[in-house]
Amino acid sequence: MDHRRGWAAGPVGHQPRSHRGALPNGTVHLHQRPPSDRRQLAARTHAQAQQATTGSSRKKHFKPYRAISPRHEHYPHVPTVRHAASGKIGTPLNIDGTAEKGQAMSPTTNLPLLSPVVSPDDAQRQLEYVCSLVSCLQTYMQPQQAINATIQNHQVPGGLDGLMAPITQSTLTPAVDEQPVVPTPVPTYIEFSSQSRLPPYSPTLILPAPYNTPCTLTLHEVSTISFNETFLLASTFQVQKPLPRSFFSSFGQLGHYGSQHRLVFKWPEPDSDFWKDLAGLRKTVHVNIKEKGTDREWEMHLKPSRDKLNRKIFAYFIPAGAIRKALRQQVDKMLFDRKLPLVLDIDDTILRAVGPEPKALPREQVPLIPESRVVTLRRGMQVVLSSSVIAFLDWAKERFEISLCSIGDQEYVQQVCEILNDVPAGSALRITGTAYSARSEYEHLKQMQGRKSAEPSSRDKGALPPPKDLASLYGFWHLWEEEQKGALPKEEGEGYGYGFGLEPLIVDDSRMSWRKDQHSHLIEIRPKAHSAYNIWDVSFQPVQAALSSIHAMFFDELDKLRTGNSMSKPSVVDCFGEYCRGILSSKIAEEV
Repeated sequence: MDHRRGWAAGPVGHQPRSHRGALPNGTVHLHQRPPSDRRQLAARTHAQAQQATTGSSRKKHFKPYRAISPRHEHYPHVPTVRHAASGKIGTPLNIDGTAEKGQAMSPTTNLPLLSPVVSPDDAQRQLEYVCSLVSCLQTYMQPQQAINATIQNHQVPGGLDGLMAPITQSTLTPAVDEQPVVPTPVPTYIEFSSQSRLPPYSPTLILPAPYNTPCTLTLHEVSTISFNETFLLASTFQVQKPLPRSFFSSFGQLGHYGSQHRLVFKWPEPDSDFWKDLAGLRKTVHVNIKEKGTDREWEMHLKPSRDKLNRKIFAYFIPAGAIRKALRQQVDKMLFDRKLPLVLDIDDTILRAVGPEPKALPREQVPLIPESRVVTLRRGMQVVLSSSVIAFLDWAKERFEISLCSIGDQEYVQQVCEILNDVPAGSALRITGTAYSARSEYEHLKQMQGRKSAEPSSRDKGALPPPKDLASLYGFWHLWEEEQKGALPKEEGEGYGYGFGLEPLIVDDSRMSWRKDQHSHLIEIRPKAHSAYNIWDVSFQPVQAALSSIHAMFFDELDKLRTGNSMSKPSVVDCFGEYCRGILSSKIAEEV
């Protein structure tokens, strides 16, 4: 007797073939019937399966059926399966689907659960049977590709040396009106290093408000600068908020990172107001990039050129946080040197031009002016200095970091700076800050005003800002303003312990050129009412007195803060306001 044909896998190992007797309802096992009955039953069952899988409404009328392996007659011990519970195959089932004694029932199909096969021979035979069963049910159960994946993934590993992997519920669950899943676009990356050649690269930029439109840039050239990092450049970037000119000016403090651009992009077509406004207002934007193989974050700063004939967009790669650190060091250095930032206007504040223009000094008055006050710039332009400006600058350079700002062009501002810094050998320069020209902003704002007037529905609803802005000269002031708005985290205890809120002061003859919220920083200067020969002149004595008092009050409060005698951080503007209240009180007392 072949004992191998008399056992099957069960929950307790090998079981004898004593279960071949008659069932309680009078039926017998399939392998006890004559071969003719088994062939008829097999043919009838397959005919039902074929009809169910080819009909027009097979899904609606299909019911579980008894499927018999074509090789059943050759392997009578292979169990008959009636809609086997998903995830289980093994113990023989009766024709009517009843379970053997002690066999668990499926909670989903109310049919007996089947145990895993542990015999290698039976595992192979039942695998062939399962594959035949799945091929019959492929239309009802799953798409063809899922069935193929199921069959491939359930082969016995290592031939017949291992256990057959179970068919999971997910692979045999019918798909019921599933909606197609739209894949989320994933940005692709390309590698960029000085050792590899960058392929054609055209990233898409999502511009910030109020533009909110995509823009595609096309790579024009790659710089020959050598660097050690390998960057991952994405196919899509979200552009951050524009940054003022002072951020680009701070690149010089970053060593080789800010010394030269690494990529050059073509000007986007069609032309965009975003890039024109960015170039006209001398601002930059940046996007976030990554370094390959590290967690280090970088920023790619995009600066549009101002050359209208050969417009390009230059890309600088700066480590994330490097600019913020450089600006914080700028504040720390001024506080360590016990200096405050001071901005001086040029025209009608420290000098007046000579010429036929309405506000210029008439040439016939030049012979009446002392020669020390008349200066000729390199461009051939004559100017007349204030009688006390040189003495004032020599005093102020010890207490303030002085910058210049004018509506004149950059060449004009630079030449005036050269005149003021004409000092004896060994002496400190008078102008150590920024020599800034707001000419580009002034002219572009006029163009924007004309565009706004021509387009009533333009996005620019409010009044355009004045051309001069403290944030254009001092990047740390821009960071402080963003902190106040909540757009950036505050750095109260960083660096020198003061943060970014070191407020600059302004000396100008007009408030209209500055933003209204910066008028509290401004000391307005007026020409002398009675001067020799009625020639234009400005006295800096009142300005020097005010600045001296503000400087003393501020650093007295800062010393108290550092020694723990005060809990409040001093404010330059508050010190200016306190000085003005004292002067006003004195004037009122004199009148009384």
